[in-house]
Amino acid sequence: MKITIISGSSRDESQSLKIAKWLKERLVSEHNISDLNLIDLNELSLTLNPNEFWGGKTEPAKAMAAEYKKLEESDAVIVVTPEWGGGAAPALRQFLLMSGYTLAHKPVLTVGVSSTRTGGIRPIEELKHSTKNTRMLIIPEPLVINDVESVFGVAEGNAANEEHQAYLTGKADYSITVLLEYAKALKQVRTSGKLNYEDFAFGM
Repeated sequence: MKITIISGSSRDESQSLKIAKWLKERLVSEHNISDLNLIDLNELSLTLNPNEFWGGKTEPAKAMAAEYKKLEESDAVIVVTPEWGGGAAPALRQFLLMSGYTLAHKPVLTVGVSSTRTGGIRPIEELKHSTKNTRMLIIPEPLVINDVESVFGVAEGNAANEEHQAYLTGKADYSITVLLEYAKALKQVRTSGKLNYEDFAFGM
C-alpha cells in the first residue's frame, strides 16, 4: 500500500511539516507502511495559474506534475493543513483543486494544525466544501492537533502536555487505521471499470 502525506504550509520549519514527518514515522513504526511519499508545499515551486500548469512547459508546472504523479500512484492520502485566517492554506487549497482526478475515489485523512487551543477545525471544514471536483473522499475521522507547539518534539516534563500528546497519539493511530481500511475498500471501486469521468466530469 502506498501513502502520500501532504504538508500544506508554505512556511519554513512549519508546525505542519513537523506533524507530517511525525505521521510518516508513525506509519512506519506502528502500521508497517513503508511505501511513503511526503510532499512539502514549502519546497515545491507552485504555479497557481491553471493555464500555466495545463501548458506543462514551465519548471513549476513540471514539478507539480511530478507530485501529482505520486498522488495518482497512491492508495490513500494524508493532508496536513495549518489554519490561516480561519481557513485552509491558500496554496494547499489550490494544489488540491488542480490535481485533476489523481485523488478521485481515494480516502483522505485531514489533519488540522493550530497553535491555539481551539483551532484546527475550520480548515478541515473548508477542504470538505471546496474540493468537490477532485472526488477525493475525506474520511469521517479527522485529526485536529491544537496547541501544536507544545507536543511532538518538545522536551518532556509538562504533565498536561504529555497527557495531551498521549491522547493525540491514540487518535492519530485510530484515524490512520480507519484510513487504511478505506484504502482497501476503495481500491475495488477504482478498479471496477464503472467510473466515467468523460460524461460526468464535475461530479454534479
